[in-house]
Amino acid sequence: LVGDLIDRGAGDRAVLDLLYKLQQQAPESGGRVHVLIGNHEVLNLVRDLRYVNPDGYADFAAEEDPKSRTAGFRRFKRRYEGPDPEIAFEKMYPPGYFARIAAFNPDG
Repeated sequence: LVGDLIDRGAGDRAVLDLLYKLQQQAPESGGRVHVLIGNHEVLNLVRDLRYVNPDGYADFAAEEDPKSRTAGFRRFKRRYEGPDPEIAFEKMYPPGYFARIAAFNPDG
């Protein structure tokens, strides 16, 4: 499979889950799955998330650890100097952000 399979809108998590499932099932059927990552996968790996669609974060929201979100907000609030830190945080780090980052970590 050739890369650039994510950052196309809703469904990023489903695409990743399908790839993982295919990689597990292929050997059972005598096949293989080779995934060549594209620039969008690389961008996610290096945390350049400018092309992530808002739905791409929402796909990961259900599995986001509330503790990591709270810790992220605390770090943000220490550095943030503008008004309404909660609103600014939600805009910069929408629900699902931290789970998406975790999914693209080497152990994700």
